[in-house]
Amino acid sequence: MICCQGSHAEVLEQEILKLRNDMLKYELEREKLATQLEEERKSQKEMQGRNGREGNFLKVIEQRMKPIIHALIM
Repeated sequence: MICCQGSHAEVLEQEILKLRNDMLKYELEREKLATQLEEERKSQKEMQGRNGREGNFLKVIEQRMKPIIHALIM
């Protein structure tokens, strides 16, 4: 009976180790995904900032060109 109890304990120990390793793998994958998400958010924020600056630049050019275009048309 003691023999079987030791064997059962070893099986449970192996199962615990397997579950622990699985948990660590999932945590690592979650951290990788969180990092990727953060990088994507930063990238989108930079793109929005660039688009905003480009839009402002184009508005300034348009405002400066209006009198010139108006003078050429008249």
